[in-house]
Amino acid sequence: MCRKNKPEIVTFQARLDAFSFLGVEQIVTPATDFGAVWDYYFKTVEGTEFSAYDYVVWYCKDGAQMYLVGKVADGAAIAPKVFRW
Repeated sequence: MCRKNKPEIVTFQARLDAFSFLGVEQIVTPATDFGAVWDYYFKTVEGTEFSAYDYVVWYCKDGAQMYLVGKVADGAAIAPKVFRW
């Protein structure tokens, strides 16, 4: 049980150096089928080192809610074709 009634914001810094976040970005709505979202992700990254993701990131972009599944990559990482825009 929580010690407080008020939620706490917890922050942490995952990395100190500059990094890139590579992933598959999808628009989501209340009606989104997350089974289909994850199927799309795994089909997109199949056969790459990105099939094991690090993070799921939620954010807004141009008024839409976005769901981004991906991996942190340092400057030396080479993005597979699937992640090249």
